[in-house]
Amino acid sequence: HIVLGACDFEAAMDTFEEMTGVRPVAITSLNGLGIKSARVAFEGDECTYLEIVAPDPKQSATTLADQLSTLEPGALVPVHYAIRTSTGEQRKSSLWTSSACKLQVDNITMVAATEEGMPWKWDLYILEQEQGDDLAAGLLPHFLYWKDDLHPCQTISAVVGTLDRVTIQAPQGSVVHKVLD
Repeated sequence: HIVLGACDFEAAMDTFEEMTGVRPVAITSLNGLGIKSARVAFEGDECTYLEIVAPDPKQSATTLADQLSTLEPGALVPVHYAIRTSTGEQRKSSLWTSSACKLQVDNITMVAATEEGMPWKWDLYILEQEQGDDLAAGLLPHFLYWKDDLHPCQTISAVVGTLDRVTIQAPQGSVVHKVLD
């Protein structure tokens, strides 16, 4: 999924609606990250979606929330992307932390509530470059494992267009190529 950042949650929702004619669905506050989240699914059966994140004033400040608060008011800025996986633990123990990649992997079990108030759990794998390739920091994806819970796009009522392609470019030899192969 594609993640757009904004400094103000409601203004971001308004901006997206003005641009597309579709109002994103406010999903949840991501406790511990200091942000709120809204989503829009893309047409098709690939379970792809766009997520808008912005600081949540009801939560404690975090580095991410602080970074988002510095964005230009009304702007929706690409800040990250994530890839669905069911092999995160295997990749973590083999490829991601191998001498070929030398990545630090934070594995966080995320918990939020569905619209019905039921617990919603997923694993988030955050890859970070130990040293060197500074450019890779912004190009390395997060990986998500939804376990037995429904994938978010299966419950999102707001749908906008199709996502035909996402292109990630990195310099030759970058660890990004090893992670995405």
